[in-house]
Amino acid sequence: MLFFNPFCLSGTSFLAIYILFVPNLSAQAETTKKLLQTNQVISSFKKVELAQYPLLDLPPFESMYNNNTPIENFDLGRKMLQQKKYRTASNYFTLAIDTSKDYVLAYIGRGVSRTYLGEFKKAIEDFNKAIEINPDLPNAYHLRGLVYTQLGKNNLALNDWEKAVNLYEKEKNLEQKQMVLDLINNL
Repeated sequence: MLFFNPFCLSGTSFLAIYILFVPNLSAQAETTKKLLQTNQVISSFKKVELAQYPLLDLPPFESMYNNNTPIENFDLGRKMLQQKKYRTASNYFTLAIDTSKDYVLAYIGRGVSRTYLGEFKKAIEDFNKAIEINPDLPNAYHLRGLVYTQLGKNNLALNDWEKAVNLYEKEKNLEQKQMVLDLINNL
């Protein structure tokens, strides 16, 4: 049985795996680009009252309203992840999701944040939503599989990792494919 420690996975942190995946999501980048081109994202921006979120470590002026775009909130979430401010990161990803419901990367980012916070069931919900939006994202299966191991659901982890291997193969992403194969072999 593989013990998954989110802070150390074969010398690579869960956060590092997530950050490595984001640039490889050309489908999401294309979707975001199309949305921006068609002005759909801009028209979906709304003022979000932040009093409903348990924001931590945010400057006082951000505790009232946030007028950031989903992409800006996503970027702030990534920065907070890198600084290991997981609750704040989760909140920024939530803001991105609230203003752009199909923002796959924000669901993945929030799933990673929630994993670090030990909120495994909520993390799985986020990865499920990312997969529902785009079922061809290998990293969503890869990361969800890691969380399943924390819950002792190794069969589900194995299923996700096999799916991730196939999708990485399609993308010709041999490095990530090998990483998942190593996880499977150690399960």
